[in-house]
Amino acid sequence: GGLNLYDPNNETFSHFIHDPEDPTSLVDDNIIRLLVDRDGVLWVGTAKGLDRMKTQGVFEHFRHQEDKENNTIPANVFALAEGNGDDLWVGTLNGLERMNRTRETFKHYQHLPKDPTSLPHNSVWAIYLDSNHQLWVASSGGLSRLTASGSRFENFDIKDGLPTNHVASIIEVNGSLWIGTANGISRFDMK
Repeated sequence: GGLNLYDPNNETFSHFIHDPEDPTSLVDDNIIRLLVDRDGVLWVGTAKGLDRMKTQGVFEHFRHQEDKENNTIPANVFALAEGNGDDLWVGTLNGLERMNRTRETFKHYQHLPKDPTSLPHNSVWAIYLDSNHQLWVASSGGLSRLTASGSRFENFDIKDGLPTNHVASIIEVNGSLWIGTANGISRFDMK
């Protein structure tokens, strides 16, 4: 487990692992998702939360802490996407997080059973920002688009033509979204 960094100049690897004696080591060796943002910062999604590499081998942790309400993230980070401005989007098994990277604060989005404009499911598998700067979320409840207000979702599922509600991946090709599901691929025309 852990994270390996390849140096093509020296043709060598550096290996980073969790060390319980070192609070600046990786939070966990089970690496699920990686993202390099527009500033060149490496974000590491793990089974125990989110890490940001500050310098080579030094990590800052964002994970759930009972005593901190607005600067923590649940475990099991399965999706990462860079949004507009300072937004970093983080998909977990407990919903979607919008992190403001400058203030290091989080806004949590979760499935609310009585609200059809909430996320349709808390298990978020992929996040995608399309060419129109709209945010799309793949979950075990279907495909969702965050509305312009930033507080509601427009949700699409089997009633709208998806082969299943379990959506795992999203990519845009020529103005259409290709949606990877547990039961095949679907094309969604955004026009």
